[in-house]
Amino acid sequence: MFVCIAQRLTFIAGLLVLSACTSQNIIDIEGRDDNALYTVQTSFPVTSSEDPVYLKLRASRTSAEFLQQVPDGKYIFFQDIQITGSDRIAVESDIATTSISFGIFDFMMADKFTTSVFIGASQTRFNADVAFQSGASVDIRDRIREAYLDMGLWYRPTDRLKLGLMFAMSMSADISGYNEIELSLSYKLFSHLEVAAGLRDFVYNYNEGDSRSSLHIESKGPFVMLYFPF
Repeated sequence: MFVCIAQRLTFIAGLLVLSACTSQNIIDIEGRDDNALYTVQTSFPVTSSEDPVYLKLRASRTSAEFLQQVPDGKYIFFQDIQITGSDRIAVESDIATTSISFGIFDFMMADKFTTSVFIGASQTRFNADVAFQSGASVDIRDRIREAYLDMGLWYRPTDRLKLGLMFAMSMSADISGYNEIELSLSYKLFSHLEVAAGLRDFVYNYNEGDSRSSLHIESKGPFVMLYFPF
């Protein structure tokens, strides 16, 4: 009897050790592409105080393609696919985000320096095609609702010119979401039209509920924004 119990305990311990070793060797699908990003934004005041609260609507779109090598001894567990290295992954993605948020522009910090803070909700249209060299593939067509936050620091040397640094992030219930950092130079062409250009680093982390591997896509490069303030 004691021999049977010892054998069972040894078997269970072996499974636990094997599971721990396997978990350490599970990797994510991740890569980066240098690509352009495009944004359209508008805002208008919803209060009439000295420092009014604004409603801001923002839409952005980018894409990314990359290849990833899965080394020997590493595993990918994504959706219903289990891949053991060595293998090769090709990813093509198209990501569009829209957000609605409330906040304050031009909160004065010092002479010609202001900050902004906005909080709201975002929705991401996340399309990605993931193909493995071994033959398996996954087509993702998802719409993800997220909480949204952005913060900015702005320097205005003139009434028409503005240099800015902005950070934005979103997060869904399953911890999917994006982070982006934007450095921009904008110029006011008319009272209700500004054009901005600069550099942006955008990262989307996609988590599937039952997957042990996540999908991380980074798009980094120049961006252009049309802004219609009211």
